[in-house]
Amino acid sequence: MEIPYKQPKLKDSLYGQMFWEDFDEISEPHWFAKIENVPNEEFDVCIETDSPLDFMAVRNSHSTYKKLVENLSSIRRQMIEDILHNIDQWAENRTERKQISASLKKPLKLFSLRIYYDLSSEIVFAEAGYLDKPIQDWDDRFYVLLDNKGEFLEAGVED
Repeated sequence: MEIPYKQPKLKDSLYGQMFWEDFDEISEPHWFAKIENVPNEEFDVCIETDSPLDFMAVRNSHSTYKKLVENLSSIRRQMIEDILHNIDQWAENRTERKQISASLKKPLKLFSLRIYYDLSSEIVFAEAGYLDKPIQDWDDRFYVLLDNKGEFLEAGVED
């Protein structure tokens, strides 16, 4: 008799219902939740940890998460400034530079927030309605990497 796989779940006081995801070869195992209680934002949060039994990793990420959400507008602004300043690094020609600049001028929504075990983080922004479009019409997504103190490390354009 085969025992069916039951995806581990966690009810967290801040994130709500979370699900354990370890089936993806691309990303590290993590707790995942869809966040809908932040004004004007709807996004995914991922808490990286090695085991679904490491509940403290989720609990320890609360203060980092709150600080990131409180500073979203300044993080977004700094990301845009940094990408525009270093646009030659992300675009091979004038057409690509124009496309990236145009995408950065559109309203960008928080797409996902990933907090790593050491409490550093990666935030991804995308145009509102990003996932509602066909794949071939997706615009660029932009990321920001922050250290465990919330200090800016780098920003860029996702491939």
